[in-house]
Amino acid sequence: MAYLGAIARILLLVSIVLLGASAEAFGQAPFATDDAGVTDAGRWHMELFLVQSGLRERDLPAQAQTTFIASTAYGLFGWLELGVDAPWIEVDQAGEPDYAGIGDVNLSAKFRLRDSSGGLWPAVAITAAIEFPTGDEDKGLGSGVFDYGLNLVGDWTLTQSSSLRANLGILFAGNSLTGVVGLKADGEIVAGSLSFTQALSERWEAGIEVRRAEGQADASSDQELIAQAGARFALNDQVTLAAGVVRGWSVAPEWQFQVGAIVDP
Repeated sequence: MAYLGAIARILLLVSIVLLGASAEAFGQAPFATDDAGVTDAGRWHMELFLVQSGLRERDLPAQAQTTFIASTAYGLFGWLELGVDAPWIEVDQAGEPDYAGIGDVNLSAKFRLRDSSGGLWPAVAITAAIEFPTGDEDKGLGSGVFDYGLNLVGDWTLTQSSSLRANLGILFAGNSLTGVVGLKADGEIVAGSLSFTQALSERWEAGIEVRRAEGQADASSDQELIAQAGARFALNDQVTLAAGVVRGWSVAPEWQFQVGAIVDP
């Protein structure tokens, strides 16, 4: 299938990044719920993830989507992080030719507003993002519109080994599509998520997450509910590997599996 070639390219890229890594980190990936941390000033942060999605009947002839997401961020001043990410999308179709290409590119700026002091008060951050319509809309690789929104992050340290994180976001314009996956209706989309992570050892960390998004239309076709279980493993002091399994309802993919690497060179 078409995505097998993408997997080979991804494995090559991951290998290159792993060989070049020289710092340790436990990122929030594979969870979509963000944490309040920002990349240290003058440092880079990189993530490479492969996401395989099983689509619904309403998405036919598209029946599966493979997405390779490469993202990088750079820290400034100790409280600001600038990021960019771009997806490579391959869609497997039933009875029609498969198609592939780059999706919409996203630029973001994340501001850390408050550090955690323990207790009930969380660390707080806010992210502003804009997505450019770089993907081919006619092929279904891009939304064809500019998307822009804000995301508020709350991050609680419950114990030395466990954390609770909550996000509340709004997309002011555009839609949340990445290829076939996401809400298709243009307009305001409100999203919220909650994640809990627990360190199991010095190397292993596991967690769960629930996410909900809803557009302006009062219909199930403009809503999605997603639950994920995931884990991270510190391969060494330089690289963290991550994987997650997702179950979706409403318009979300019925299932997703993702695997990737988190690197701080």
